[in-house]
Amino acid sequence: YQRRVRGNIVRKESMDWLKKTFVGLVSPSVVLNDTTSKGTEIKKKKAGKLALQINKSILILYSKFLSEDGKNVDYYRMGKSVEFKEFLKVSESLCNVNLAKLSEEERKAFFLNIYNALVIHGYIAKGVPGLKDRLFFYQTTCYRIGPFVYSLDDIEHGILRGNKSSPSFLSPSVTFSSSDPRLAYCCKLDPRIHFALVCGAKSCPPIRLYSASNLERGLNLATQAFCNSPDNFRISLAESKVELSQIFNWYAKDFGSTNRDLLQFIAGYLNEDVLSQLKILLSNEDIRVSYFKYDWELNGKKPKQLNL
Repeated sequence: YQRRVRGNIVRKESMDWLKKTFVGLVSPSVVLNDTTSKGTEIKKKKAGKLALQINKSILILYSKFLSEDGKNVDYYRMGKSVEFKEFLKVSESLCNVNLAKLSEEERKAFFLNIYNALVIHGYIAKGVPGLKDRLFFYQTTCYRIGPFVYSLDDIEHGILRGNKSSPSFLSPSVTFSSSDPRLAYCCKLDPRIHFALVCGAKSCPPIRLYSASNLERGLNLATQAFCNSPDNFRISLAESKVELSQIFNWYAKDFGSTNRDLLQFIAGYLNEDVLSQLKILLSNEDIRVSYFKYDWELNGKKPKQLNL
């Protein structure tokens, strides 16, 4: 029995290695803040202080180039701006950050902000990926943070989802292998992070800025706003049916093991009028669940690829 279990583990790890190797061959990783090729020496900074500095830099960018509702980014003007050049300098400081000094709340807020900033940085530096190229974009767009390199997928599925697998068919069974030192920085799974991460598509949640002090309130507000939008949750009592964002489909297991578990999660964040309808629906045995088509159109003005 033990040999069979070990054999299954070896086969799974071998398949994971093949998938990662294939992605690496098709689309090599690009580390957008790596200073090794420039020979730049970056001063070491305390993690908490650097997190605040990055937050401040991101906030300046958002205040100038993000729409009031958080749903549209002017990537073109942002990429050409002085503020973005300043952000590039700050992003290089990530190479010397020590994540071990951060609490879990600080780490979660830090990586939420870094993910959203890295998507924008990637769009400006590499160009906006087509629909077929999105898989590789998230697996190969990276920052060096401390001694390790993190792709967008590493941050989302490895760090923020507690080392889960991506929904992509080319993704490994877990993001980090058992020997990966980045495992030490994984956060406990909090399903609300799905409403804070912004992939640059129109169906994504609005962009917000997070800190350890506002994290709980911020994630609750983000989840409430997402669940109460008719673009993400719609209910029909006559048809005993709910329509949901594809995010609830792709990450269904993060919300529970059944559709009922998922709807109970959503119920905790709904406004009273919609909640009363969902309660009636949940009293029925038969509930139909379907999902909206995801709008992958860019959430802003398309940037020209820059040579950064």
